[in-house]
Amino acid sequence: MGNGASVNITPVKGADRLNRDNTVAKSVKNGHGPRSRSTVSARTNRSDQSKSSGENYVPSKIVKMEGRRISLKFATFKFGDFRQLTFSESHHFYTDEDEKTLEEIPPPHSPYTRKNEFFDPEDYAEVDKCASGIPKSKATSGTLKSLVSLLTDQYEDDMSKVRAIYVWLTSLNINKLSHPLKNPKVGYTMFYLMKIKERLGNYSQLFNRMCNIAGIPCVVIHGYLKGNTYEIGQKLDIKTHYGEWNAVLISSQWRFVNAFWGACALGSEKAVNAAQYKPDENYFVPDPQHLIHTHFPEEEKWQLLEDPITFKEWEEKAYLKERFFELELRLLSHQECEITTENGEIEMMFALPKKRAKDLKFMALVYMKEFNEWKILEDKKVQHDFIHVPIAEALVVKLRFPKRGIYRFELVGKDTTITEKNYDFDWVAIYKIKCEQAASPYSGFPRVGAAGWGPNNDHRLEDLGLTPLKHTQGMIFAKDGFTKLRFKFEEPELEDLQLSVKMITVKESLDEVPTETEGIRVESHDKHVIDIETTPGEESAACVFALVEDKTYGSVEVNICNYLIVSFPIDEITLKDIESTRKTLLLAIEQKKLDLLERAVDIVETKNYERHMPKETDTARDLIARLRNIQRLMHDVLALDNRVFAEIRSYPSPIPEIHDVMKAALLLLGNFEEETKYWDNVQALLGKIGKESIKRRIALFDIDTLELDIALGARKMLGNLLIDNVNQASAGAATFYVWIMGVIEEVERRNYKVIDNTFPRTKRQKK
Repeated sequence: MGNGASVNITPVKGADRLNRDNTVAKSVKNGHGPRSRSTVSARTNRSDQSKSSGENYVPSKIVKMEGRRISLKFATFKFGDFRQLTFSESHHFYTDEDEKTLEEIPPPHSPYTRKNEFFDPEDYAEVDKCASGIPKSKATSGTLKSLVSLLTDQYEDDMSKVRAIYVWLTSLNINKLSHPLKNPKVGYTMFYLMKIKERLGNYSQLFNRMCNIAGIPCVVIHGYLKGNTYEIGQKLDIKTHYGEWNAVLISSQWRFVNAFWGACALGSEKAVNAAQYKPDENYFVPDPQHLIHTHFPEEEKWQLLEDPITFKEWEEKAYLKERFFELELRLLSHQECEITTENGEIEMMFALPKKRAKDLKFMALVYMKEFNEWKILEDKKVQHDFIHVPIAEALVVKLRFPKRGIYRFELVGKDTTITEKNYDFDWVAIYKIKCEQAASPYSGFPRVGAAGWGPNNDHRLEDLGLTPLKHTQGMIFAKDGFTKLRFKFEEPELEDLQLSVKMITVKESLDEVPTETEGIRVESHDKHVIDIETTPGEESAACVFALVEDKTYGSVEVNICNYLIVSFPIDEITLKDIESTRKTLLLAIEQKKLDLLERAVDIVETKNYERHMPKETDTARDLIARLRNIQRLMHDVLALDNRVFAEIRSYPSPIPEIHDVMKAALLLLGNFEEETKYWDNVQALLGKIGKESIKRRIALFDIDTLELDIALGARKMLGNLLIDNVNQASAGAATFYVWIMGVIEEVERRNYKVIDNTFPRTKRQKK
């Protein structure tokens, strides 16, 4: 292939920049991070404009309006006339409502479905258009009640109503509103907007009031925020990091909203001057597992986590930025923001979304603290980060530090399919790292070309029509220093593609090493093969180039792929890590927690350890699929409109299929056959409200506590009943039937060893 011709294939856009970190570092402001949000990003989040982490206002609990306190209805702090407020031990907020009203509202609990399972912004595009399209003069001239009516009256579902309120509120630049000649009256929209502008009110209060008007339960939550003034690992206090946000009840599930942080300015202007705002999806019904990284409520229950964390744990939690959640990443390792390394090396892992993974691009910025200032690490021959995509759905970042000290690692990323003006790399995650000693024998990695590490880090191989056959990770363990790179191609003309390679170490730069074509050949007319030879016991980089035709520059060599070649054998540390990973996986299987299972499996796949624990990995994957199915089925039941329940109750004497289904459902929830034998008893149970409401009981249902004999009893009640028969009688009852069968089958699978010796139970056992 040394004398092969160049092929007319369009290379990756842009020059083949070798110093990729320098490109990003140019936009680093004050030595921290890739950019200033107000000058580079296409949007500016209000949280970055405030002087502290919270809103720059007087907190709700001491706000007065025209001599009277604001009525928030539900809040985790005292508000209004303090003498009339009571703290609800069941709901963990202050209220002036009576107990009967609270019985109709479920207490705070972890939602059973994730945001991406029940909400897609595209489904609400028309809602967004209507809400943001209301003329400002029309929206702000009347009463708040008339505005809420204008926003929500056309919708029957609560999600659309909440969405309309959120979009309208976050699309408005309140700072640019002019104060009316006459002071607006209480109850008018402008009255509340002016209070926010004058720092006498805040977004959480207004959002709460608008939801109340719309008839949707909403809570104002107070606590701590990690905003733009937060420093990694610092101790937080309520004075400088106070904030408020909301929880709103949608389909019997509490969901978070932070309208203040959700208001984003478009363009390069500062938030206060921006002409147009756009809602940030990160702060509309985010998952509790996401929001907890930056929001900590003083009332523990309003974390909405299955396993709440302490304030100390929250202070130490990894600092994940908005872009982390925009790109739908998940943290697989290093859950804390401060890390210590004893050997000068760290490996971090992130899960990527399956559908978007190939379109995401990441870079690492590493700084060292010198004289209380952060200085970026730069070297022409060495880079201190090794970023690669070992599998399609995982990102691995390996860091090496040149000497003992304190370091700051910033992962930045972007979606390459987004072409909006000013959209660029932005912070994904930030860590503080204490290094006890320099990495050895290498304090860094060879500085490679613009394609980055591994075949999955860039589109270049794909653009050329090449597919790696064996080595799909950025790191290759080469026995005795020998290995082969193989790239398959389909197009016949690619047989003439001229490839070359540069072998470098940390001792030389790419510019100092000539390209080589020896050992490169075509096999079977469909594979390019490159023989790689390195010194045993050492580490080097194989940088692969292709000669392509560029319309502007003619024939140019483009870096298409880079591999780190390691000729060390698997050491004792790796064997211990394999066993540790296996134990983590087994523990996740035992605990049956979806988040733990997903993280454990992702780590196994990312580290390429599945071959060491195939049975355990298959068991975990199967359990993940089953738990997701149970969550989905429960969500379908909870999403049923109240009119469906009313319809089922309305039957004076329903057909047996409906009665049997509801008896089985109620049995799973704790009502035995003695209570459900007669239809009028079932009607009474379905008609209960408050703590005993059917929806609330389903929302609090825990499959882990369901006994096998009860599950078998529910199956016995259903007999030979088929879904088609139930569906013909009632679509709502059919939804219950599918959920019941899903629960039964899951409990049976968990107890397969004892199922043959267990008798169905439908009646309450006598003591």
